[in-house]
Amino acid sequence: AWNTPSALDFGAMLLLGVVSCAAHLMITRALKLAPASTLAPLHYSLLLWAIVFGLVLFGDVPSPRILAGSAIVVLAGIFIFHRQKVVETAVPPQNVPKGVN
Repeated sequence: AWNTPSALDFGAMLLLGVVSCAAHLMITRALKLAPASTLAPLHYSLLLWAIVFGLVLFGDVPSPRILAGSAIVVLAGIFIFHRQKVVETAVPPQNVPKGVN
């Protein structure tokens, strides 16, 4: 059955919208000021916060499949970060014409 939201519910939804908008604008600004590879570890912390808030607010325990998927995402990001550092330190071949690599 439908229950009309109370003034408190409307206030909570408004607050959620304002906080979400501010968070999105801050993430966009951060990506403008710093390389994405620098900010990637901070994005992985969002997985941790989602788990914490899910447990605290909703009593939702993540399943092993969710934890495994999260681990795959984090490990892939770490691999990309590591690979980028390896490529940056590698010396380019001397026989490739300038501007080709």
